[in-house]
Amino acid sequence: FNLEALLRADPKTRSEFYRSMVSNGIMTINEVRAKEDLNPIEGGNQNLVQLNMTDINNLSNRDNN
Repeated sequence: FNLEALLRADPKTRSEFYRSMVSNGIMTINEVRAKEDLNPIEGGNQNLVQLNMTDINNLSNRDNN
């Protein structure tokens, strides 16, 4: 028996949690899939991070290039 399945939150809460964990590079897509008893996908072991956030100093450096 998978006791984690019994302790899971509702789908909306799990989705929000997983989205946050993947988008901040804390979990991979395949780690999330394993928690949901799904098969891994090719390329799913890469940690992802958001590209739309940067330090303000990086903006001025990009304009000078």
